[in-house]
Amino acid sequence: MLLFINPLLISSLNNGLALTPPMGWSTWNVFYCDYTEVDLMQIADMLVATGMLSAGYKYLNIDDCWEASSRDPTSGMLQYNETKFPHGMAALADYIHSKGLLFGIYSSSGELTCQKYPGSWQHEYLDAALFSSWNVDFLKLDCCYQDNIKDRATAFTRWSAALSVQNRSILYSCDTDELILNENNLEFPFQWAPDYCNMARISWDIYDKWESTLSILDRAANIYYASRPGYWNDLDILTVG
Repeated sequence: MLLFINPLLISSLNNGLALTPPMGWSTWNVFYCDYTEVDLMQIADMLVATGMLSAGYKYLNIDDCWEASSRDPTSGMLQYNETKFPHGMAALADYIHSKGLLFGIYSSSGELTCQKYPGSWQHEYLDAALFSSWNVDFLKLDCCYQDNIKDRATAFTRWSAALSVQNRSILYSCDTDELILNENNLEFPFQWAPDYCNMARISWDIYDKWESTLSILDRAANIYYASRPGYWNDLDILTVG
């Protein structure tokens, strides 16, 4: 069965960000959980020295495992791992910004992240304010430990609202699994994500096999028209090298 969507009816999140496809570098496929602020400072230096920043790769994004094992018991705020980040996230953001780069961070919509650190469920506004205070420029929101699809949809739209009221513009990258992967579901990405996200994943996680890349490209080709300034289909991390 063919699905016909009028591209002119597809809107995009109007926060002034992602007017071109966001480009940058992420920790996950290189470091997984094994990285520190020193590693990230060196990566920032490398992105400048090798010409990647000049080529448009301006985001330096940290993925899961930056968090401490629990929230602050008094304030309820997320905490960073002080062993990995002895100078704190704001200081790391300052260093990254001093290189002309932008700073991205990770969270999950569920009660836990994929690596079982504290997630953002029912703390969306608190966490958005914290990230803003750290001068974060980019948020990747994952969806681990949240099996209820309605809760997941609530969390992703609530995060969009929470980011919109901060005093800092933060690019919003949505990774929502079933919300975007079931083509028979009315919540398929081009039906809802452009109104709430600057980019949204359209596939399962990529892996370092050519068939994985091809399958994602095939999916992207089928919904190419959803991408436009302000919203882009996210094909996952480019796995090269």
